[in-house]
Amino acid sequence: MELRLPRFSGGPEDPSLGYLSIVGRREVLCFTLEDPERDEKIPGKTCIGIGRYQILLNTFGKNHDKYSKRFPDMHRGMLRLQDVPKFTGIDIHPGNKSADTKGCILVGETIDLNASGQKQVLESTKAYMKVYPIILAPLLAGEEVWIEVNHRW
Repeated sequence: MELRLPRFSGGPEDPSLGYLSIVGRREVLCFTLEDPERDEKIPGKTCIGIGRYQILLNTFGKNHDKYSKRFPDMHRGMLRLQDVPKFTGIDIHPGNKSADTKGCILVGETIDLNASGQKQVLESTKAYMKVYPIILAPLLAGEEVWIEVNHRW
């Protein structure tokens, strides 16, 4: 499976918004939110670089433990991007605002500006419950899953 995540908004002090889709299909699976894009890596405050990354299931660590409890009927491991330069532990998971990402990719059904004008994604649990099984199925079937992150602006 090939996923695509084009970012359509963001900057050095502005969280990056994008959307997730499957290559070859016209539908948008969900919106995404990441940390701002910066020239220098700042731990927990910078989005990942443009590139193509393999997604594997990660079945250990605090995120895995947290989501195993939160989604016991669905969760089989974190959707983790592999070999991201200057980053480790990049997962796709629910969350609403830039403070929730710590470098990860958050998913949501809609996008919005909060009261202080910050970008956020909403209905993240709903989006995650929709997207996770779609990405999980080919992984469990032994197929490779890749995500291409790029810019649209």
